[in-house]
Amino acid sequence: MRLFQSLWSRITWLIKRTKAEADLDDELKDYIARQTEQNIAHGDSPEAARRKAMQHAGGVEQLKEKCRDAHGTAWFENTWQDMRYAWRTLRKNRAFAAAAISTLALGIGANTALFNVINGVVFRPLPYRAPNQLVDVEQIQRTGEFWSFSYPDYVDCARQNTSFQSIAAWRNQGANLTSPGEPEFLYIRMVSASFLDVLGVNPILGRNFTTQEDRRGAAPVAIVDYSLWQQRFAGRSDVIGKRMVLNGKGYTVIGVLPAGFRFLDEHAVLTSIGQNNDSFIQQRDLHTGIQAIARLKPGLELAKANAELGVVADRLARAYPDTDSKLTFRAIPLKEQLIGDVDRTLFLLGGAVGLVLLIACVNVANLFLARSVGRHREFAVRAALGASRSRIISQLLTESLLLSLLGGAAGLAIAAGGTHWAIAHLPHWLPRTDDIAIDWRVLLFSLGASILSGVAFGIAPGLHQRFDLEAALRQRGRGTTGGIQRLQGAFVIAELALAFVLLAGAGLMLRTLLQLWGVSPGFDPHNLLTVTVGLRPGDMATPKSIRNGWQQTLDRVVNAPGVEAASLDSVLPLSGDSQMIGYWMNGVAQPPKDMANAFLFTPTPGYLKAMQIPLLRGRFFTDRDRLGAEPVLLLDDALAHKLFPGSDPIGKELSLQFLGRVRIIGVVGSIKHRTLDEDAYSPPQGAIYLPLMQFPDPFMSLTATGMNLLIRTSMNPNLAAGAIKKSIIGPARDAPVRDVFTMEQRIGDSMSQRRGIALLLAIFAAVALGLAAIGIYSVISYAMSRRVQEIGIRMALGARSQQVLGLVLTQAARTIGVGVVVGIAASAAVTRLLSKLLFGVSPADPLTFAGVILSLCVIALFAVYFPARRASRTDPSIALRHE
Repeated sequence: MRLFQSLWSRITWLIKRTKAEADLDDELKDYIARQTEQNIAHGDSPEAARRKAMQHAGGVEQLKEKCRDAHGTAWFENTWQDMRYAWRTLRKNRAFAAAAISTLALGIGANTALFNVINGVVFRPLPYRAPNQLVDVEQIQRTGEFWSFSYPDYVDCARQNTSFQSIAAWRNQGANLTSPGEPEFLYIRMVSASFLDVLGVNPILGRNFTTQEDRRGAAPVAIVDYSLWQQRFAGRSDVIGKRMVLNGKGYTVIGVLPAGFRFLDEHAVLTSIGQNNDSFIQQRDLHTGIQAIARLKPGLELAKANAELGVVADRLARAYPDTDSKLTFRAIPLKEQLIGDVDRTLFLLGGAVGLVLLIACVNVANLFLARSVGRHREFAVRAALGASRSRIISQLLTESLLLSLLGGAAGLAIAAGGTHWAIAHLPHWLPRTDDIAIDWRVLLFSLGASILSGVAFGIAPGLHQRFDLEAALRQRGRGTTGGIQRLQGAFVIAELALAFVLLAGAGLMLRTLLQLWGVSPGFDPHNLLTVTVGLRPGDMATPKSIRNGWQQTLDRVVNAPGVEAASLDSVLPLSGDSQMIGYWMNGVAQPPKDMANAFLFTPTPGYLKAMQIPLLRGRFFTDRDRLGAEPVLLLDDALAHKLFPGSDPIGKELSLQFLGRVRIIGVVGSIKHRTLDEDAYSPPQGAIYLPLMQFPDPFMSLTATGMNLLIRTSMNPNLAAGAIKKSIIGPARDAPVRDVFTMEQRIGDSMSQRRGIALLLAIFAAVALGLAAIGIYSVISYAMSRRVQEIGIRMALGARSQQVLGLVLTQAARTIGVGVVVGIAASAAVTRLLSKLLFGVSPADPLTFAGVILSLCVIALFAVYFPARRASRTDPSIALRHE
């Protein structure tokens, strides 16, 4: 309260200052008049009497200053004067102000844009009610490997756990929407009735699921998202109760989600997971991608919840030892699960763009330092008239802060555009992009960056000022002082070192991308088109109709113009998706507890020709490998070597989860499944290939929700895509199609995180290199302007232009060399932070460092050459008259 009263008193004084000072003038005049009369009465002459009266009063301005100090407004008054003076100074030096503001705007804008991304992804709370109570519940192996839930395990966990207010299951699935409107393949999310309650989200129209609807036999209902409501139902308020057809099954719309609602990724429809009639969903040993989220009870610590989850897992392991003995549960904050390790990457990029801001500050500091040299006389005169050193430094800091605030304001505009650019170029690996928006944290960051920048580049010139008037007058017309030269040299070294670090990081990431592009994925991605496709509504009724529907789709595609080969498969390599199957070799019917897992692919006979994967032994699938024929499979080369080292696996049997004993008929070449560099982090897991048409009836409904077509074309696949898409849709135009991409595009997407980082680092490095070159050019140009007399004397005494040019270049080369050495040392330490993102290249890669050294030296010497050449052409007669 006392602080508030004091502040209010000072503000009131400032508001009423004019009237208060006018009253004080009147009082002083009256006081001096009465004191003068008293002095005259004591025998002084009128002139002497007035002089004594004024001396006794102490001077009008001094008394006013004491009054300002008494009211605590002197600092406000001085700052306001400094701001006005700084504004007038910058208006007189518009070129200097424009250069400084644009440099700072670039540095502050880039930092604010990236902080805006970090703020939206990392710092902003999740857009759900009480987000700190939300956790992601995982079923994992006791060794730590992630598994999804089986539905029976989820039900038991939900019933037996008491740490959560509520828990919900969800599972993603593709679906064919055939009514209302044109057929469309979209993604839906099957959820338990508690899903929206856990998140604290309510439909804007209609209602949530009920527990009675979340069970087998209940009437099919669905909740649609806002965009689907607008597109398919024209945003009509009477949508509740309308019918929609998904995978040939009619659903009644009971609710509409709020605009902007998003959980992990976009899903157009929510349906009830408990209504799923597929028999496999009830198998405890089948983990079909079900995941869970929960809301902790208020005040309950996460450690206690995990302890109880461990108790529940032990109870299930005792009750179901064959399926649950190696499994347990774990809860982690939902935000941590959504973000993953992206925060580390963003903070790494934040450090990189911070170096750009440092270089910008160094550049402006150099400009300030050069400008301050020309103001030595001004500051010396002000000091001689009574200004203290702190008062003059305060004036310089005010100028720098005004510049930085103007740069920060311009930087906000750059940040807005930079944020949109970043979101557009980093979409494949950046979560929570919908939450990225400029808020108070971003504005506070921009203000803080502006103030810190102003102090950073303004303090050095202020501390370096000399306030000796005689020395300042003697220095006029002479070269730059040694202290300033050393400080400017240090600034140039810092710029070069910081630019070196950014160039090294960008170079390493670019080398990594080149190494990855050189990795063979195990198949030929050229002229290979991939399409996600669904079945026609009439083909989804029975397993037999599903098989026939897929065969008809494949036949239409094979006969399309430009198609050489085509195949269906449930999973695309390098797409980010994968499916696993358990296997064992002892021949027993019951799966062992230590059952291993391999990647599972379910292609059709044209797969090898479409993918151009080599057949190493045996044969591939044919049209005879259908349900009813002998079950067969193929192994990839990695799994064959693992299971049958030194022997031929053809004709031998392998036991598969849910399928029993299956005969091996061939071995194909290994391919990259998840990433091109997956073998660098773990040994190959191996893959098993099963013919799609032999997939058992209980599992065929899984394929009905969507499959992938891989199509080898005889021409550019982008040119053939139109005709191929028409052939897939069919004459009835009721087969939905989605995600038409070339395999090369998908491979590029698999490297999107590294490509995005490399792109940003390259941009930061280019900006840093440009700023460093400008900084070097400015320093050398200014130094040459201060050495005109010296150079003139040298040339008058016989020095040739080439000697002067060589002298300047040699002196600059020393500074550049020191900057490069410092940069090498700094990069050797900093680039280790990139080690997890690198592939085929070490953090201290000699080739990369050599290229950076060469590039930096060439650019730096190029920046030095022009002012050096201009100095070498100085006319001695003009130089000797120069002052």
